Amino acid sequence: MSTSTLPRLTATEVEQLDPYVLMAVLGKRVIHPGGWQSTEELLRGRTCNPIRKCSMSAAAWERPRLKSHVAFARMSQSSTSPRSCSPAPAPTSTRLAFHRVTVEQGVRPITDYSAEGDSQMGKTLSPTTRRRLDVQGFSDVNDATLAEVAPWLRMAFAMCAVVAGAGTALASPTILWALMPIAALAALFPVHPFDLIYNHGIRYLRNTGVLPKRRAQSRFACGVGAVWVVATAWAFQSGALTVGYILGAGLTGVAVLVSTTDICIPSMTYNALFRRS
Repeated sequence: MSTSTLPRLTATEVEQLDPYVLMAVLGKRVIHPGGWQSTEELLRGRTCNPIRKCSMSAAAWERPRLKSHVAFARMSQSSTSPRSCSPAPAPTSTRLAFHRVTVEQGVRPITDYSAEGDSQMGKTLSPTTRRRLDVQGFSDVNDATLAEVAPWLRMAFAMCAVVAGAGTALASPTILWALMPIAALAALFPVHPFDLIYNHGIRYLRNTGVLPKRRAQSRFACGVGAVWVVATAWAFQSGALTVGYILGAGLTGVAVLVSTTDICIPSMTYNALFRRS
């Protein structure tokens, strides 16, 4: 196979080169495109729904990649100035060495441009879990982050469920009164007190990231829980055991539901009452 030698370029000529062509001049023959040009190409091909998501068609995803390979195909065949090799939409010219061009599917489709690093994470998040966490207010957190910490977001609710269940089973206002300030603090601040156990301990053992701060929906749920705990503890303390058991069972059930399925009824209520469509 014959090869051609490219002329030595001046500094001005190098500055005028397209980034892909510059990489070809330097000898690179395969490129996985990135940067502003490819990003703009992808964003022009996106489709978005009103909630949060943006998705790319296969054609939009492949277009920048194909353009970069076309540039290299031209570079590998041309013996003229590299300026003639600038990328262009997939041409029909038979002069291009398409038998030397490979177009590969990316690691995974781009579904979210809200943060960097999604494609580097191995964990995935199911659409159902994503939707339920969005209900809790995490719609602005990218999939990769949530996939890593989603199980640990449940931990605070699971611990509340355990304490509420124990207080109900034992008809103990003391246990329930102890839970009340924890729920109140969780309503007032964006970090649940039980989240601190993970943020300052467990995550170092698991080599995972910090939990995202709780949004208004989750804090509203904790506020509802605090009021619910007060009512339950008061019922047991005043001798209304039946009322206490009913309230306690309901409180525990709601906490168990969100800690096992991410379905948060108080968050749904908040969205229905306060969020604009």
